[in-house]
Amino acid sequence: LATCCIRVIKPSYLFDAQEERLKVFLNLVQKYDILCLQEVTIFWGLDAVLKTILNEAARHGIAHSVSSGRWPALPATFATTGLCILSRYPILKSQRLNFSSQSWFEWSAIQRGVLMAQLDVEGRRVAVLNVHTTSGLAVLEAGVGQTSAESRENMLGWSQLYEALENFETFSEGADEKVVCGDFNLDKISFAFGDVKRRMHQLGLKDCYPDCPATFGCSDEPVEK
Repeated sequence: LATCCIRVIKPSYLFDAQEERLKVFLNLVQKYDILCLQEVTIFWGLDAVLKTILNEAARHGIAHSVSSGRWPALPATFATTGLCILSRYPILKSQRLNFSSQSWFEWSAIQRGVLMAQLDVEGRRVAVLNVHTTSGLAVLEAGVGQTSAESRENMLGWSQLYEALENFETFSEGADEKVVCGDFNLDKISFAFGDVKRRMHQLGLKDCYPDCPATFGCSDEPVEK
């Protein structure tokens, strides 16, 4: 299983090697059975990027998929949540959920939320939760190259994850395996992450990559045009 955050921005003056990133990702698709994507964001119904991903995945036998849709969830009017789950195995059921609490600075543009699916993996039910929460100050600071010695707790992202887990507990009833992944937007050394991790342990989940560093603020080697 792979989880990946994809971001494609237009126009070209906002160039961030998006097309190159997408090409690299599409070359890796065939290696996996289940893919959980974040930030495949569709602006005003323009879903060419999602179609490209789905077509390439289907070419490699990953023919089943569910996404957060083509159009924004009201009251947002600009973009979708950008979540997608792709699978080699049949999807038995799926559910989309927008968080009851949204940030004041983006609620009218995008509604953050989760995407859940139950898969039939050779006779075993596998429940998958793909989530993208609202970013906190630590993420924003990393994005502009700034750091702070102060603790930056993302309280909204924390509460959104709790809401996601409560709904996933019900959705995943009867599943043989459970998977939770996504863009949590929480610093791994924060109290919020530790608390969410304890809650996940209560649900029978464990961290499959405990040594993974925080993924926000990472920078790739530059791609020259």
